[in-house]
Amino acid sequence: RLYCGRICAYGALTQLLDRVVPARLRVDVPKWLERRAARIKYGLLAATILYFLATADIAAYRYVEPFWMFTGRATTGMWVGLAVLLVATIFVRNLYCRFLCPVGAALGLLSKLTVFRIKRWSECNTCKLCEKACEWGAIRGPEIVMTECVRCDDCERLYSDTVKCPHWILIRKHNQGETQTVA
Repeated sequence: RLYCGRICAYGALTQLLDRVVPARLRVDVPKWLERRAARIKYGLLAATILYFLATADIAAYRYVEPFWMFTGRATTGMWVGLAVLLVATIFVRNLYCRFLCPVGAALGLLSKLTVFRIKRWSECNTCKLCEKACEWGAIRGPEIVMTECVRCDDCERLYSDTVKCPHWILIRKHNQGETQTVA
């Protein structure tokens, strides 16, 4: 799902919004609702595939992929829908990407085949630092949910941060304890 975090036009717009919108306007989606709502995109993916198989109408793709913004063939309804989704994204971070995007759903299913796994420490079971930092809701306790992960690398940066990550803090304290014992 590198596509979602790096290439997708709509994803880029929502990331830009994320930098501009104050955090106090955000609504945290309860975890139970987030898990259920994440299934919607799979339903939309199935509906899109079934529609295509039934009609062979490839033009339906433009309704589920945001690159139509650059084609000049958008309808008024598409622009209104985009505006509604962008306004909703002010309050719910990455709303379309996390809960509605069928392209992300398809790529998420394929991402289970990745050979590049995100590393985790044993302390990840209790820390929750990366889980709180994840804008995509892709971290649930010690687990990285690969179907939701867009490889933004925020958790990997925290994972490597020797000041913030508890794993490194514990190693540093352990090493300081050994140094004091030897002295």
